[in-house]
Amino acid sequence: MGRKQLYQLFLLLVICGWGLMVSNSAQAAITRDDDMLAAIASAPPGFSLDRGFSPGRSYGAADRLLDGPAIPKQIAQLTNDNFNQMYRQVGVLWSKVPGTQSQPRRIPLTRDQHWSFWLYFGNKGDKAADGMTFTLQNAATGTDALARGGSGQSLGVWGGDTNASGDTSYISQIALQKSWTLEFDTHVNNVVNSVSQANYFDYEAVPSQGPHIASNYPGEKGSYQIFGSRGHYYFGLKHRQPKLMANPSNGRWHHVTMDWQKVKSQMTYAYNDRDPQTGQALTPEVQDSISIDLTKLGTPDQPATSAVWGLTGATSSRGENNLAVVDQEPGQMRFDVDQDTQVVTADGQRQPVHEGDRIPGDAEVFYHFKATGQPDGFRTSDTTAVVLSSAPALKWLAGRVQQPGQSAPLYAFNAAELAEPPMSHAIGQDVFTKDQPTVETELQAKGQSPEEDTYVAPQTAIYYGENHYVAVRSVGYYLKRKLNLKLEKLGTPTAAVVPQADAEIAGRLSNNGRTIQPDAMADSRLSFSVNGKSYTFTQLDGAWTGTAGQFKLRVPAALLHQGKNKLTIAATNRDDVAPDLTIPIIQLSGDLVFSAISPENGFAGQLTGTQQLISRDNGWKLRVRDERAGENRWKLQASLAAPLRDERGHLLQGDMVYQAGHEQKVIGTDPVVVHEQQTHGLGEETDVIGGWHQNSGMLIQVHGGATAGRYQGELRWQLADAP
Repeated sequence: MGRKQLYQLFLLLVICGWGLMVSNSAQAAITRDDDMLAAIASAPPGFSLDRGFSPGRSYGAADRLLDGPAIPKQIAQLTNDNFNQMYRQVGVLWSKVPGTQSQPRRIPLTRDQHWSFWLYFGNKGDKAADGMTFTLQNAATGTDALARGGSGQSLGVWGGDTNASGDTSYISQIALQKSWTLEFDTHVNNVVNSVSQANYFDYEAVPSQGPHIASNYPGEKGSYQIFGSRGHYYFGLKHRQPKLMANPSNGRWHHVTMDWQKVKSQMTYAYNDRDPQTGQALTPEVQDSISIDLTKLGTPDQPATSAVWGLTGATSSRGENNLAVVDQEPGQMRFDVDQDTQVVTADGQRQPVHEGDRIPGDAEVFYHFKATGQPDGFRTSDTTAVVLSSAPALKWLAGRVQQPGQSAPLYAFNAAELAEPPMSHAIGQDVFTKDQPTVETELQAKGQSPEEDTYVAPQTAIYYGENHYVAVRSVGYYLKRKLNLKLEKLGTPTAAVVPQADAEIAGRLSNNGRTIQPDAMADSRLSFSVNGKSYTFTQLDGAWTGTAGQFKLRVPAALLHQGKNKLTIAATNRDDVAPDLTIPIIQLSGDLVFSAISPENGFAGQLTGTQQLISRDNGWKLRVRDERAGENRWKLQASLAAPLRDERGHLLQGDMVYQAGHEQKVIGTDPVVVHEQQTHGLGEETDVIGGWHQNSGMLIQVHGGATAGRYQGELRWQLADAP
């Protein structure tokens, strides 16, 4: 079959203003142990996985169950980060019948089902590989199900592309049979002619752009596209409804919600839909609904009515920490939850605390968490109650777990447990029964008078066991401190004046951004220094304006010199002191200057073999400031101080051009006008690049015979008055 060869063209321009050239670079180091420790420490809560899941037939991986911050064996480590390509890993986690070694636990697909879990893809950014999957399967091998050659782009489920003589029937036969997979792919595999190298699955438009989510049936030959010729075959994966992810390997946990809708035979998912620190709902980064043909998980004559579910992960010559936490799955008990947070007022009464309320820093606070199960004919006796606390501004005084109407608690936390949260206790009697479906946790705490207003994050009570998991979260609120004085300049951070002109300054004194009450405002005092010499509010013609803490003052021109001057403002209110506010006052020179210019920028594109325009990279900066008084007109010129050459010194077959509408100007050694501007005010700044679009401004026009490579040249900008 015919194939179109694409070559990548890289151009690097060393940009200079008035001949100045600057280059800098940064390199990020990655430490596996630090990433794993951070992931474990920040892991959201989920239920223990040891009884209901089997690690299956993994290879090359240190797959195991890890203890979370408060719940044992709640983290599934599918792969661990590695830097040696010989240790390619595949890890799986399949649902099994609790209490058995590996008997598959099949989820009924004849009714609606719900999953909720967290995924962690390491912290390696675009160096990560290869990702994880959510999979439903009815393979004959049950909890030993695993694709052959399943590392790297296979992710443990797709057929391994290592046989150059096989066809789509072959690759589908070595994949996970009778399965449907939703992949979370962190690494793009799109190397053309990767015969026997398993590196071209992401050949399609969307998957080739970056990390992505997509689905298909691993065991179906129609899921694969064959390339090459006999004996030199390689394969691509046909991605159903691919969606891009934004940097999943960013050192953060990512929540996924999945819902099976039986009537529609459809799976709906939402990715990145919860905050990993608070658990609060977020607008999903990616969401979609995908129809599933259950005959692919069964037979053409008998569609599947159930399936084993699980998670898989893999690495290649690159790696990442692939971790998972499950907090909801089919078959769990369902719960109604409630919470009540109260503060003790000065007269000894309790009043409700709502999200974002501000209460005294030394207040006494009571928490009440309530979970009511719907047992549907069964009961559980292995519940563990856990209280997660991340509130150093609180001291825990008492806490107990109880059932409504019972005089004695199920358990009372002791002083040692209260002093070192999280607090955890296994309840040794039947709870969440039909007769008594509710369990409550009560906590008493006292604020520790923090030195500044401190947000107390929502506290969480968790009840978990073999067939249930529920988390109840309180509201979050603020413990108040004394006035947290803050000074700020209104308007731009810097003041600019022409010679012989006074500098007029407007500012605000606040309680960390909140308006200070009038009675407290009366005790506020301001003092000033200009270039190190002290002045009073009156000497600088100062005055309070309005009732929101705003003030104005005037710094006489006689106190200023050309260039940068320093105005320092101090504020006090009884015993509270604001951090000094330093305001630069620039006495302008009356010149036309570059205020921002990128030292290095470039262009990048793919050659097509025909004449084409290559667009700029992101990040170009070019701003001009007119420090001259009055209204002025100026122009910006560009020229090539050094032509574009590749590493061997060959000139680029093409030109740098300036495109404005249908007009195109070639940039050569003679200055070419690329921008003209009329300014109307002192210090007016113009963002030249901001007025350019993808196909306008500075571009590269390459000829059809241009050769791929990295080219470097020097672009010179010049400013001049315009008549």
